[in-house]
Amino acid sequence: MLERVRHGVREADFSTLRMWVRELRTAARLGDWHRALLFAEECPAVAERLRNAEGLEDGERQGLREGADNLRLVQGHIRNTRLNKETTGLAANHAKSVEVLAALLERLGGRLHHEPTKGATP
Repeated sequence: MLERVRHGVREADFSTLRMWVRELRTAARLGDWHRALLFAEECPAVAERLRNAEGLEDGERQGLREGADNLRLVQGHIRNTRLNKETTGLAANHAKSVEVLAALLERLGGRLHHEPTKGATP
């Protein structure tokens, strides 16, 4: 029973993070900075929680930690250079870090849904 709960929490965190990163990317592309900031503020906690979930590989954990750290930098970037401005899109380095996290989530999603996870029991 506990294993099913852990699996459900991991799946919920994964789905939430993937959706919120997608929303962050869209809001930044459209220049909707208050919305982008909301997602940049909320995503690191979910990434950290997912990073600690059972069944992830070391590289995935590292990528989620880096993603959470980078999203904290994105928050500052939005606050300092984008809020209340007509600019669209993140600075190149921040856009790249968000894209790297999105790519990791796509790979992780494929593995979580199609392969047994490391350390998980059937």
